[in-house]
Order: sequence, then C-alpha cells, then structure tokens
Amino acid sequence: MFRRFLSPLYSTWDQTRKMAHRREQLTALLKSHVLLSSSFRAKNDADLARKVRQRAQQIHQVSILLGQMLDDPAQNATVPRCPSPAHATAYCAALEELTLAKDAAAHDFARVQRGEASPWEHYSQHFVEPYQNTPRLEPLEVIFSKPDPAELVRQLYKPAAAAAGSAKAAAAVDAAAASQQQQQQPLRGGPHIDVAGVTHTAGKRKASSATLDLVPGSGQITVNGLPIASYFRETGFRQHALQPLMLTGTESKYDISVRVRGGGLSGQAQAVRTAVARALCVQQPGLARQLEEFTRWDGRVVERKKPGRAKARRGFTWVKR
Repeated sequence: MFRRFLSPLYSTWDQTRKMAHRREQLTALLKSHVLLSSSFRAKNDADLARKVRQRAQQIHQVSILLGQMLDDPAQNATVPRCPSPAHATAYCAALEELTLAKDAAAHDFARVQRGEASPWEHYSQHFVEPYQNTPRLEPLEVIFSKPDPAELVRQLYKPAAAAAGSAKAAAAVDAAAASQQQQQQPLRGGPHIDVAGVTHTAGKRKASSATLDLVPGSGQITVNGLPIASYFRETGFRQHALQPLMLTGTESKYDISVRVRGGGLSGQAQAVRTAVARALCVQQPGLARQLEEFTRWDGRVVERKKPGRAKARRGFTWVKR
C-alpha cells in the first residue's frame, strides 16, 4: 500500500540491490567450497605446515565475510507483524510514515498525491533547480529563420557534381577518339598482313612475349628500338632469335621491328624466334612445313619448388646419422 508513494525507480533499485547481495553471497560460498575441496601438494614438512597455515587463514577470512553478510541488519531487518486485524489501518499508516520519513522526495510526492501540495510546487522544488543549467531549445522564430540543411548540402556538393560531369564528358570524348582510332587501325588478332603491307605476328616463351612487325626491306632488325646486336649481346641469343631467317636464307630481305617484354633474354629470344617464323609463313606460305617446329609456342615452364624438397622433385641428401 505504501510503496505506491515511493519513486517509480524504487522497485528496480530494490531488485538490483537484492541481486547484488545474492551475488556476493554466492561468490563467497563458491570461494569457500573451492578452498575446502581443493587439495595441495607439499615438498616437505615445512612446506606442508606453511600451506596449512595459509589455507586456514583463507578459510577464516571467508567465514568472517559470510558472517558479516548474514549478520547485516539491513538484510535481516524484519517488519513487525500487525497485532490484529482491527489495527490494520493504523499499522499501514505507521509503515507509510516510517518509509516516507527516510526519503524527503518520496514524502513530498506523497503530499502531492494526497492533495496537500501543488504539483507545480513539487516540480519547481525537485526539478527546476537540478535541471536549470541544461541546454534549452531556441525559439521557433529562430529555428525556422535558419536556412534549410538540405539546401546547404546541395550547394556543398554542387561543385563536385559539376567536376564529375566535366570528367564524364572528357571520358566520353576520349572513348569516342579511341573507338575511332580502333576503327581506323584494325584489331591485332592472329598472324596477318594489314592494308599497308605490314605483317603482324606474336610469339611467347615462358614469361616472355614478343610482338613483331615485318615488311620487305634490307634486313634491318630492331628490338625495343635498339639494334638486335645491342639488345642481344650474346651470340647464342641472336642465333636463337634469327634461326628461322638463317634457315630460310632471308636475312637481308625483310625489315623487322620487335617489341618484347617479360622474362629473361633467353625466353625473349625464343619468343622472337616464334614471331619471326610465323611472319615468314604469312609472307611465304610454302615455308610452313620447313618452319613448323618454330611456329608452335613452347609452353613448357620450370616446375615450381615443393616444400620439403630441394627443387621441384629432387630430395635432400639422405644422411644415415
């Protein structure tokens, strides 16, 4: 009956307090159970005596804690019983006064409930002063006189949108120019001769790739803009690259421009050899049977090293001891 005059948070606070008290009791009981049930090992008699004294001290501390919790008057305080049903009204009123006397705010709120005090007086006494420094809303005239935040955001992003539009327009122009250039220059597919009479081929070997342009000429050969003797300084690499020309006797009949990338000089030389052989087969189809072994791309690569092996498959030297 009297609890309806207390703060609305009283029940929550009381439940939380009881839960915390039960949690403390359970923690103390578990600690005492662990101390009593766990065993310990001792190296000698002195160590055993020391551990026994330490265990006895810990159990004593836990017993003191449990005794304090069980003897807590706030936890074990019992409300006296009502002497008889005839005194029920006076009993409840006494309990109410006893409860409200400990809390001034609850006492004032009970006065408001009984109609002895005005709600505005209770509000000004308990809410105005504690919350007088809290930020307040601005007047409506000031709020509605400010510019629309959405309009400010649109103005903020307007230059970026204009820049993005100009970038899209530039990209569209570049794409149109690239497509027009592609229409003017046919796509590089397989080995073929374009309208200008240039033979285009490509070759690969391991990680190297070569793109070749061949035209009838005096025998000038360049690799990545350099003479072939300057690019492939070793004779063996130059022989690999020019082997189809030397085999067919056409060293001085064609001008060749090669672009190579990736891999090492050996792989690049073999990629150039494949491209040259394919270009000669396009220029002179009768050489296809003679250069058949050079026109095929050799796709062999070094097998990767495996874990636990010296190389791809080679094992380590076995040692008995």
